[in-house]
Amino acid sequence: MTVPQRGLLVSLLTLLVSAWGCQKKQATFPGYTYLGSDGVQTAYVDLRSAQLDEHGVTFSYISQEPNGRHTILKIFSDCSSRFRKMGGTSYSQDGSMAGQIAADLRDSPLYGNPLVIAAASAACGSPIVNSLKPDSFRVDDSLHALYGNYDVQSHSSLWRDIAVPDRPELANFRQISQGAAKVVFDGGYSERGVDKHFVIYATVPLGEKFDCHVCSPLLSSAVFARRGAEWHIESEEKYLTLGASYGERPRCQLVKLGPDRFGVAMYYSDMAQGFEVEWIVFVAAEGSTIKPVLTLTTRQDPNDELCRGSSNPESCTHYIVEYQFVPGSDPTHFDIQATKKISSGPKTNTVSTERFSFVGDRYISSGMSAH
Repeated sequence: MTVPQRGLLVSLLTLLVSAWGCQKKQATFPGYTYLGSDGVQTAYVDLRSAQLDEHGVTFSYISQEPNGRHTILKIFSDCSSRFRKMGGTSYSQDGSMAGQIAADLRDSPLYGNPLVIAAASAACGSPIVNSLKPDSFRVDDSLHALYGNYDVQSHSSLWRDIAVPDRPELANFRQISQGAAKVVFDGGYSERGVDKHFVIYATVPLGEKFDCHVCSPLLSSAVFARRGAEWHIESEEKYLTLGASYGERPRCQLVKLGPDRFGVAMYYSDMAQGFEVEWIVFVAAEGSTIKPVLTLTTRQDPNDELCRGSSNPESCTHYIVEYQFVPGSDPTHFDIQATKKISSGPKTNTVSTERFSFVGDRYISSGMSAH
């Protein structure tokens, strides 16, 4: 965004800032653009000094008191929900220097700071939707919180700096550097007395047809927790896993993984080498990150051509898996009991049960029995 375009954005933001108080313009500062006043301070921003990169923007900001005293601060914002004061200088009414202000590198919420929001929005080149609104969680706001921008018309966010890690399951998306992210699932719940939302996002490449068999969107996820009047990102993983074939997302469902623990089950299906296969990927928040905790194949069904005239019984084996959550040794997580029914003809030949227990940060097999 050019300086003139930013200036237009400042004009629009100035109108919004007027809702917080007086619009009587104070003394101007050369090179700085007037933002507005909240009745306690008047704000100016130097757009020429704005330095924007993949992490956010750094800019100069002036806060002036009614008596003429003012402070020039260097501010960093992530163009989303947080800012930091990088230090500055305070000045007396006559313009003489009164002292230095030390940098405070702790993140502060933009929420409740409308003038700083206006300044950061102008410097970032797009309006900041700040923190999520209390009482009414909005997935549109969650996109802005995670990716730093949001397009109202497409209901998506631009992900500018995709850097897929070297993990085999993400290989098909490794050459993609930019994409459009959308919300594909939002589940609200209360966990340990805290209101939360588990959100899944799907990203597809920009400007490309993405509907081939191996074209799977990149899935990301975030858990938002309510603290007082704000929603905060409690856990996140931008490189969670890949979605379904032909650019589709898996069907998602909120599941209860323990007496007071929740996760998401993602349901997949695919056809390969004559077999139609269905499976579930369970994902859960573990600390500040989110990860798959179990992949469970639930159906294998060979097609008629594969079975017709086959001399190998295993090549024509059907099976289905039914699962349920049951109490286990971990008091915080249920065990998952999976019953597998295998058949090579009209009758079920064998039935086996496998139990998965939560150990560390994932589910592992804790035993199998045949019936």
